[in-house]
Amino acid sequence: MTAEIHEAPKGFSPTVGKGLAYYPPEYRAQAKKAFFNCARKGKAFDETLQILTEKGNRVWVRAIGEAVRDGSGKIISVHGAFQDISKMKAQEAQLSLLEAAVSRLNDIVLITEAEPLDEPGPRVVYANDAFTKLTGYDASEIIGKTPRILQGPTTARSELARIRAALEARQPVRAEVSNFAKDGKEYVLEIDISPIFDTAEKLTHFVAVERDVTERKAAERRLSVSEERFRIVSQVTSDYAWEWDIVKNTMWRNDRGQAWLDQSTPQPPFSSAWEKLLHPEDLDRHGASLQAAIEGSTTEWSDEYRLRRADGSYAQVVGRGSVLRNEAGKAIRLIGSTVDVSEQRRLEEQLRESQKLDALGQLTGGVAHDFNNILMVIMANAEHVLDDEYEATDAKRHIEGILGAAERAAQLTRQLLAFSRKQTLRPQRTNLNDLTAATRQLLSRTLGEHIQIDMLPADDLWSADTDRAQVEAALINLCINARDAMPGGGRLLIETRNVSLDEEYVAQNPEATAGDYVMLSVTDTGSGMPPDVLSKVFEPFFTTKEVGKGTGLGLSMVYGFVMQSKGHVAIYSEVGHGTAVKLYLPRSMQEQAAEPADRRTDIPRGTERILLVEDEEQVRGVVLMQLTNLGYAVTAVANGTEALASLSADQSYDLLLTDVIMPGLFNGKALADNARKLNPSLRVLFMSGYSEDAISTLGILDEGVALISKPFSRVELAKAVRGIIEAAPTET
Repeated sequence: MTAEIHEAPKGFSPTVGKGLAYYPPEYRAQAKKAFFNCARKGKAFDETLQILTEKGNRVWVRAIGEAVRDGSGKIISVHGAFQDISKMKAQEAQLSLLEAAVSRLNDIVLITEAEPLDEPGPRVVYANDAFTKLTGYDASEIIGKTPRILQGPTTARSELARIRAALEARQPVRAEVSNFAKDGKEYVLEIDISPIFDTAEKLTHFVAVERDVTERKAAERRLSVSEERFRIVSQVTSDYAWEWDIVKNTMWRNDRGQAWLDQSTPQPPFSSAWEKLLHPEDLDRHGASLQAAIEGSTTEWSDEYRLRRADGSYAQVVGRGSVLRNEAGKAIRLIGSTVDVSEQRRLEEQLRESQKLDALGQLTGGVAHDFNNILMVIMANAEHVLDDEYEATDAKRHIEGILGAAERAAQLTRQLLAFSRKQTLRPQRTNLNDLTAATRQLLSRTLGEHIQIDMLPADDLWSADTDRAQVEAALINLCINARDAMPGGGRLLIETRNVSLDEEYVAQNPEATAGDYVMLSVTDTGSGMPPDVLSKVFEPFFTTKEVGKGTGLGLSMVYGFVMQSKGHVAIYSEVGHGTAVKLYLPRSMQEQAAEPADRRTDIPRGTERILLVEDEEQVRGVVLMQLTNLGYAVTAVANGTEALASLSADQSYDLLLTDVIMPGLFNGKALADNARKLNPSLRVLFMSGYSEDAISTLGILDEGVALISKPFSRVELAKAVRGIIEAAPTET
């Protein structure tokens, strides 16, 4: 065996001197001292040393020796043993390295005995330095004790039971527990416990690796609270909130966004489904703005565009978002909200139109005054020359022509002054029924026999505070415009009514003021006007007539006179169906003083189900709001096709409230006829820019139908709806 250790041939038996020579210099003195102390003094030795073998290899050995004495006690020899311990030394080195590494870990390492699992539990046999750093306990204070002395109060019993069950089954387990430090501070640990077996597969110990996750758990709780707040805020806000994960290309939106866009699965930008929601005219520009935000270095993005709602209409929206980027600056998420600004933009456009008309009024008023001064000089000089009794017939005729032209120019300036609201008005208490009756004969001669004139004066009509001459001029002007829109003949309806404009109407028509008015309307069956023409009819010099057949000042004069009278003008027109112009002139203050103060306080309400059909989005929204505020359950759709689909799916509606003139396959009358086939007991209430009498007189609907004329107040709508619901259904 000694020969094998020295890697020498069999029979190897070196002398003492040669044997000592096998030890390298750093161990030779130690070996020599141990041997001679034993040989001379009888001192036994047990040394761990290294030798250099015959092949030059270093080998760890254990050398043991003791003195052998004779009967007289004299040392006669040294007996001993020589053992190769290289493997054991390698294992010790590995263990030492492992212990050094474990002691330096940031994670706690605890080793416990395997038993007992019952109280008081297995005892700790090892704890690394990280244990002391975190808990404040020295390792000596925990070794020999159970780890349960550290256990905090917030660990769930179910978690402790799960840990014990895994240990009893000799299975590894991961768990989360709370522990107390020596100073009483509680911390949270994530632990991995594994069983340790010996070579005979006998369970001897458990090793637990414990990580301090206190800060991480606190951060998770803060994140959870933050996410919960975001969820609550995003759901209660009236905005459409969204989040685009650019890396995964997925989209989240709040409930309002889901309902608004009617998409079961949110689609991210640049997808085909998302692009279908964008107005075609905004598609490229909007995509470019998103692309620029993502590929650039900005952290903020905003854009205004049009987005299709669930009902098919487009909303003008403003989108704003924050771009989140990674360390490399690459965009990874875009979080933001979308706000419907359709109503705001509509009001801004109305304000711009009003300001434009005011600016035009100031300009034309100034021009008219200056021009009047010039005309006065021309007319005065012409009249002076004529007073000199010109003998020359040709010269006199030319001067009379100049005077006539000047007088016509003066008439134009009066119209300009009317538009600019700078004419002199002489308001007086006027009965518009008497006024319209007095002008009928004049209108018959002016309009011609091919125009049928019908008059519908209101009973108990209020008096108006207005300039009678200006009303007559406005009425004649409107009737002439109506005649020109019916070159092949037609029907003209002149109507008067008592009207009260409420705050809801004023909110939609900023030029109007809430209060009582006497309405004078002129309705024709002419060609009607498209929206682009309708938006400009009150501008001075705007006309659709041929050159030389109109100055473009007629309607602007009417507009200026009514606005100067503190009234309101509304115009309603459908291409192919005619036009209705309504003048609202203030009710006489004397009559208002005599009127009871609470005449409009009793507003009837209800809870019935109503199907509202109106193609104009803004009107649909206003009527929906009015009916909802009155307590009704309302479903609003944009056309007859959608209405019939809704009625086919649900026949429990109590009332159909529909516009008369609508685009598509079904107008109001056709819709009502088909609706009653589905539900014979369904009540129907029509609404239109035409009045009820105009509807029947002009032949748009059958006589006797229930109809409410636009614009109407909430009180008028409430009474009309309640009246038709409580009446017996009309058989068709």
